[in-house]
Amino acid sequence: MKSVKKVFNSRMAVWMLVSATLLSVTSCLDDDDSKIENVAVAYVSLYQGSPDAPDLDIEVDGRQINAYPFEYTDYTGYLRFYTGERTLRFGPYASSSIEIDTTVDFEANQLYSVFVVDEFEDAGIVVTHDNADSPAKGKAKIRVINLSPDAGDVDLIANGSEDAWSSDLAFKESSDFMEVDAEEYDFQVRSSANNDLLLSVPDIQLQPRYFYTIIIRGFETPPSGNPNVLAAQVVVN
Repeated sequence: MKSVKKVFNSRMAVWMLVSATLLSVTSCLDDDDSKIENVAVAYVSLYQGSPDAPDLDIEVDGRQINAYPFEYTDYTGYLRFYTGERTLRFGPYASSSIEIDTTVDFEANQLYSVFVVDEFEDAGIVVTHDNADSPAKGKAKIRVINLSPDAGDVDLIANGSEDAWSSDLAFKESSDFMEVDAEEYDFQVRSSANNDLLLSVPDIQLQPRYFYTIIIRGFETPPSGNPNVLAAQVVVN
């Protein structure tokens, strides 16, 4: 994947991250390529979306895979995982405690995204299956996931479009990938309940044949001392 980073100063923080790796992580396969040449693998990305979590460690089947802290909004890009049931554990960085301990079943040659979500005391994961048909010539594919604990249901609207690209998206819910023209867009994120404008997301350039996820994350009303306001982050899958 290609790596570009673009920051916007709008009503609230908006990020565009076109990235393959934002922190040092390793795949969950043995380092000896001779041992894995014929091993079936799945491709799994990890995203840290808990807006009040400390920096995290990531363990897969008891093996820590991050060399540096897994920070809020970090995104790994796709890593190679063994298939079948894998135990994923997340806890505070450089600590023996575990906050999330769960098992996910990964199938061979399939793509998945694992999102750490919710306030840290209730943290868990959301897993999406990312396989989809390739976009047509001149098209891109895009989806939305709502990771804001307190924003309520949201709609994503592209300026100039009569219909919402995604509507009534609840907390922890992801839309399917949809095919759109590959061009520049301004987006609005609005409350599904009352149509209030929550975010303006300007100047998002979608490239042909690319897959994108718009992540709505952070607090609409942050707790005292928490800087992680409601924002939108765009990642390339």
